Amino acid sequence: GPDPGRFHKGSLKLATKPGVPIVPISINGSYKMFEEEGYLKGARIDVIVHEPIETKNLSRDEERELNDKVEKIIVDGVRELQRK
Repeated sequence: GPDPGRFHKGSLKLATKPGVPIVPISINGSYKMFEEEGYLKGARIDVIVHEPIETKNLSRDEERELNDKVEKIIVDGVRELQRK
């Protein structure tokens, strides 16, 4: 399937402010549902729900690295699903 798009900087700010855990989720196959314009069709969708990442008491450096860390987890998961 297609590669996941790039993550936007700041996309995790809503989670880090209140200190809630982030649960990365890798999804593969959902694009197949939308191949026919205007219609949803049945498709196999594979999902990995990764371990939560705590965001309480992160240092500034950890906050800056969080986006890249979550992106890597999700992209690696999607690639794992694509190999199946």
